[in-house]
Amino acid sequence: MTAKLTPQALDSLRAAGWYPGRRVEIGDVVARLESLEITVHPAARGFLVEYGDLHLVHEPSAEINGRLVHSFTDTDYARKTTEHGAIFRAAVTEAVGAAVCPVARTSFHVTIYVAEDGRFYGDRDAAVYLFGEDAEAFLNLAVTGRKPPLFAGFE
Repeated sequence: MTAKLTPQALDSLRAAGWYPGRRVEIGDVVARLESLEITVHPAARGFLVEYGDLHLVHEPSAEINGRLVHSFTDTDYARKTTEHGAIFRAAVTEAVGAAVCPVARTSFHVTIYVAEDGRFYGDRDAAVYLFGEDAEAFLNLAVTGRKPPLFAGFE
């Protein structure tokens, strides 16, 4: 761990069921990803073991039809990824110059990938965003609901 989790990230993680030292079984997730020819490298495995299968509720929120709706980040996206995502994954891989593995999805329809070097990226609207240098930096940013810096565009 290189970045320290912020109080906001810790609150969101704990509310979702995370605790320090948490370890979840990821065998079925790894098998699903590998069946789609996705390499689940050590950085992806490390993230999924500690932070997989969480539903993080966070700002921003909005009132829609009289109901308060919060943003979220799901770290179970690896279970839901499909062959269709291969097109975007290939574009992100090319943009960042390293193999990436999908590990999360946001309510803003951004797929989150972790690269072999441990950096976190997201894709949306033909653009790649840098979500953090490591898992903790990604989680710190994710719970704020703020847009990350643009890393690259692709067609």
